Amino acid sequence: MNEYIYRPTPDGTIVVYRNGSELFRLRGEGLLWQSGTEYRRGTGSESTPNSDMQPDSGILPDSDIRPDSNIRPDSDIRPDNDIRPDSDIRPDSDIRPDSDVRPDSDIRPESRRYIYNSVEISAVPAPENMLTLRFTSDPDAELGELACPYQVEPRADDILLIPHCEGFALPADSDVAGFPERLYAAGGGGLSMAYYGILRGGSWLLVAIITNRDAQLSIERSNKLLAPRVIWLAQKGRWGYARELRLVCGDGGISELCAAYRLIAAEKGLIKPFSERINENPLLGRLVGAANVWLWNDDAMDKLYSERAQNTVPTSAQIERRLVVARDMLASGMERLLWSLFDEHTDTSEVDKIKRLGYLTSYYDIYTDVIPHDIAHLIPPTRVDRCQPRYDLWPDGVAVSRDGSLQKAWQLKGTDGRFYYQNRICDACALDCAAREAPAHRERTHIDGRFIDVSWVTSNECWSDRHPLTRSDAIEYKRRMLQMLREHNMFVGTEIGCEDGADLFDYSEGMLSPPFCRQYDAGRRMCSLYYNDEIEPRIQSVMLNPKLRAPLWELCYHGCVQSYWYWGDSSCCMPELTRLRDIFCRLYSQPGLYSFRVSDWPRLKPYILASYRATVPAATVVGFAQMERFDVLDSERLIQRTRFSNGVEVVANFNQVDAYYYRGQEIAPMSSELIFPE
Repeated sequence: MNEYIYRPTPDGTIVVYRNGSELFRLRGEGLLWQSGTEYRRGTGSESTPNSDMQPDSGILPDSDIRPDSNIRPDSDIRPDNDIRPDSDIRPDSDIRPDSDVRPDSDIRPESRRYIYNSVEISAVPAPENMLTLRFTSDPDAELGELACPYQVEPRADDILLIPHCEGFALPADSDVAGFPERLYAAGGGGLSMAYYGILRGGSWLLVAIITNRDAQLSIERSNKLLAPRVIWLAQKGRWGYARELRLVCGDGGISELCAAYRLIAAEKGLIKPFSERINENPLLGRLVGAANVWLWNDDAMDKLYSERAQNTVPTSAQIERRLVVARDMLASGMERLLWSLFDEHTDTSEVDKIKRLGYLTSYYDIYTDVIPHDIAHLIPPTRVDRCQPRYDLWPDGVAVSRDGSLQKAWQLKGTDGRFYYQNRICDACALDCAAREAPAHRERTHIDGRFIDVSWVTSNECWSDRHPLTRSDAIEYKRRMLQMLREHNMFVGTEIGCEDGADLFDYSEGMLSPPFCRQYDAGRRMCSLYYNDEIEPRIQSVMLNPKLRAPLWELCYHGCVQSYWYWGDSSCCMPELTRLRDIFCRLYSQPGLYSFRVSDWPRLKPYILASYRATVPAATVVGFAQMERFDVLDSERLIQRTRFSNGVEVVANFNQVDAYYYRGQEIAPMSSELIFPE
């Protein structure tokens, strides 16, 4: 086992040594360092493991941080508590640059203090092979944003791990078109988990953003190589509270780095396995491994996005056609399904008939968007009708920006063919609305679960005088909404997973489909089908490229949350690529999602049945298990393996020509196999 030592230097650089040789270097730009009772500009001098340290350097030459003890799982970092409990710095405390750490205070010899733009930084190595960087300042200090001065110097052979949706493993010299340049650290549309990682020469560096709710990750370049940097955002225009990063190093690769981060997630109380959840809601025993079906009436898209949309209730004939498809699915062997319902005029008798087939049911719901009353006359009646549960929240329940304007939300197509912005509902008001509407709707329709759209994609501050919120406040209201739904015996799904709610939602849609590489306007084309040249190049070059994707989310939250494709990027939306999507599903042990029109069932049926048979049994077998390992078995990154806590392995062969042999078993080209323990 290698020995790792962290050395903060006088010039602000943090150097990580492996067995006495430099491995990682984090440049510290524009820092003043503490010497005695003063802060002074760094000299640019460097320290090495064998250098003679001066008395005022703050570091002992034999300082020793080892990898074998990792991170204490029994510490108590919670989503609503940004700092470890043994810290005397709290998000709401009155911190001044000179109040927490004083030049004459008694600190450990491994520590070093810096000052950067009126922010004091303490770099504190610990015996658990980690280095904590704590940033403190006057809570009332005005702030737009502050770029963290530390950035890892990249190397050409680095692999950068970015947990955007399921996750990416990007070579440092790669250039992925459209990859987000800024990723919010507490929203599914940004980072699904609050960290980034670097693989280098058989070792790894984890940079965990402990206080992630007012933070972003900026994807920058240094010498043409990818070089992430953490950005601290203001809390309501001010510094607000102490911020914290945690650096951890170790031997190995993706699996070991993710295991270290999973301990941090456990400290925050975010790991809640299905084996525990099922005691609260036994229906989860049927959700795990279930394929997700969104079956649309043929006029559904016209009702949503045509300027000539008619506000009609589904007819008995339409309901019967849907039931015919459901019965055919069951007769064809599709026994384990989540039947997702969208229409606000849900027919209770249809729900009961679906449930009698043995299927679970879930209802689409949204509490982020409201139609402005001053444009309601321009919006098709069917859309105004859909908005009725939220309609009275405009304008008093709308989130307000700092400049006093009402925040914008999803655009709707007007009767004149133009698109008009809705307004975004404040999360505090959204909770009240959901508490009023969702339980009553469940009682009326008998639907088992709830799919909450948009809410967890990002979090916004609200500057309203009536319901002011910080981003952290907003997240807490989102969490309270999920908890409320659970207390009414509903299982809960969200759009794109974000770990700040991972202990409270049970499935997420869109985790396998990163927004930047979906088909154009996928959010408004939930049942469109694409063939040949209609498929945009980024689908295969990025979305379905095994050389770039990695199951970072599954290595932390598999067995806790179930993940699906996006409804506009479903398993069957590009029939010629369904098999490739199924390989990813089997490797990650996730079921498929099928979103299509009733009239398309005959031509899609062969693809959907094959996909169901490929993914659902595998996802069911390991659905309750933790993903313990993800390994790339060849230099081309086309042979990949996952291993789960119940001993099952999945080996995927993304090679289009050659078979691969694993423990005597042939894995055909473009296929995958489950390997059971002997």
